[in-house]
Amino acid sequence: MAISVNYIRILQLVLMLNVSIILGQSIICFSCNKEVEGDYLKVGNKYFHPDHFVCDYCKKPLPAKFMSDNSKYYHSECYAEVKGFKCEYCKKVITNEYMISNNKKYHKSCFEQISPKCKVCEKTLVGTFSVDYYGNKYHSYHENKFPRCTCCNRLITKSITSGGRDYSDGRSICNICFADAIFDQGRISGLLEKVRNKLSSMGISISSAQISISGVSQIELKKVAGDYFSDGVKGFCETNILTTNRSQTKYSHKIYILNGLPAINLES
Repeated sequence: MAISVNYIRILQLVLMLNVSIILGQSIICFSCNKEVEGDYLKVGNKYFHPDHFVCDYCKKPLPAKFMSDNSKYYHSECYAEVKGFKCEYCKKVITNEYMISNNKKYHKSCFEQISPKCKVCEKTLVGTFSVDYYGNKYHSYHENKFPRCTCCNRLITKSITSGGRDYSDGRSICNICFADAIFDQGRISGLLEKVRNKLSSMGISISSAQISISGVSQIELKKVAGDYFSDGVKGFCETNILTTNRSQTKYSHKIYILNGLPAINLES
């Protein structure tokens, strides 16, 4: 069967048209969903008008280096703003090292502002530290560098106790306690009467004839207390039994108390 020249030309035209459509397939901008004519950017398998490839956070054009997350694109600093940790103190993004306290994150410099300071050296307390009965916080390693007051048990430092002094019997006392330290036998006896009267008001009667008190050094106290002595002992009571007859027994008590204790320690 003969094929006319006109049919062949029409067939060639159709084939050329189809090839043209395939080769010139339209490119759709991922941002605006419109056809891209002319220059375009290709990111992965997505196409953009050059001025439509912008940061999802600040909407400004993106450089050659950028961050991506779930088909969204960011400047690195904008990504940190959106996805990064924020400091609990200044509320700004944390982009480098940070500190954690009570499950909250801080810039190292911000943590310096809110963290407790060592009472001894004024440096920031991080991790485990010591707290005494009076609320003084300090690095635990300071306990090996400073003596403790034998009266109140504080570390004897300039910042905590305004310093202190050493007694000749080996004891150390802070200046807070030393301000009320008692060495006078008359004052010691006066404090005994104060305690005796207090006990009497509570229904515990103690005759002044049965009890006496003396201030002594730690060396003397150790001799008197013998096996009952330990580093924490501040006084010792020696009791003697005086039997006058078969039906009545009397006692006498001799109290030895350390010299140089504050009044509150002596009373206790």
